[in-house]
Amino acid sequence: MLSQIPVVTILGCTGTGKSKLAIELAKRFNGKIISADSMQVYKGLDIITNKVTAEEQKEAVHYCINCIDPLSRYTVVDFRNQALPLINNIMKQGKLPIIVGGTNYYIESLLWEVLIPNQKEHNKLLFDEDSSFENDSHTIPSNVSSSTADLFKQKITADSFEDISSIELHRSLKEIDPDMANSVHPEDRRKVIRSLQVYQQHGRQHSELLQEQRSQYGGSSLGGPLRFRNTIMLWLQCDKEVLNQRLDDRVDEMLEKGLISELLNFHKDYNANRIDIQNPRYSEGIFQSIGFKEFHEYLILSEEEKHSDAGQRILEKAIEEMKLVTRQYARKQTKWIVNRFLKNSDFPLTVNKKKSENVSQHMVVRHFVVVMDKVPSQKPLPVEEGLNDIKETYYCDVCERLILGQNVWKIHLNSKRHQKRKAKLKRSSEKSNEQKCANVS
Repeated sequence: MLSQIPVVTILGCTGTGKSKLAIELAKRFNGKIISADSMQVYKGLDIITNKVTAEEQKEAVHYCINCIDPLSRYTVVDFRNQALPLINNIMKQGKLPIIVGGTNYYIESLLWEVLIPNQKEHNKLLFDEDSSFENDSHTIPSNVSSSTADLFKQKITADSFEDISSIELHRSLKEIDPDMANSVHPEDRRKVIRSLQVYQQHGRQHSELLQEQRSQYGGSSLGGPLRFRNTIMLWLQCDKEVLNQRLDDRVDEMLEKGLISELLNFHKDYNANRIDIQNPRYSEGIFQSIGFKEFHEYLILSEEEKHSDAGQRILEKAIEEMKLVTRQYARKQTKWIVNRFLKNSDFPLTVNKKKSENVSQHMVVRHFVVVMDKVPSQKPLPVEEGLNDIKETYYCDVCERLILGQNVWKIHLNSKRHQKRKAKLKRSSEKSNEQKCANVS
């Protein structure tokens, strides 16, 4: 019986109506909802994180919303450890688990066996585990430098090595795990530290453990096999122009609901004492929410400055930046879905497309009824061919950027930004040469 209950996942970028569809499905098919949103899991900031309202939560049971203290660290591993037992319990009750949210790597962690677990996993948050560390690190290879060996004399956490640059840490990772180092950007500090942490916990290379996952029966480029035999994925889409307008309107609606007051109150209660005004940390926890970074300059103004003409201009600029970043985030989410899900051949992804101002949820619901009963009549989307990428690091002298991966390097060289920068440097060089010739003559 349990094997026949599907796990339903609703994909889509922000603003496409995922939450509303999830509620309709839950009401119609006796389901419960698992929220896969890395910001909505925290308590507070209900408006800026666009949480479902209290009234909507009464229509269907929601999990993983408003359950973590804003100052706690919460990782994708914590989410997986919390959500998987919930899914299993929902299925044991004979109900339909519905996963919905915009944090796609959270969704990956549930559908595929993709994460390397801590050998001593339990119900604590990983942050809590960090504070109760007993030194059980494994033997470090004898051929590494002393600076690399010194890294493993302490518990490696996300906050480790504040006095060591990302480049130096990447250099140490290259000594420990060359293959992983080639697949991680030198400036991606979080991933570099995570790979060092995996080696400390397991005494084996991160790349080796990942390769073992991929080589399992049913494994793929994403990692290990699918966890659930019956998995249904629905992808909501919307025309770009319509979506952009919808996202702009949503920011305006947030302002009407009290977005500024919510931000100011939260800043006063949680943020004012933790930030360096010159170097605010908006890459941690709930402070990564779209809006904090954009409104930073306004948040730190005095009351008098906020009401001045200059303060109002800063506010207007913050609002426009929030709208821009939200649109950019939507494009990033769509790109992730295409690259990680559509180019993965584990299962066909079926979608109903409708070019309209309103996402036709009833159309998707009718399609879902067919899926529940038998093979859907609609053909699945074709699996796009994934390009074999050579994980090497390239440096662009023109843009002064490090680029990871041969495919990304080729895309960068053909990008408008690179071509524009290249042309600008060429014009500047030609102008400089003309001036030199004029001076000589």
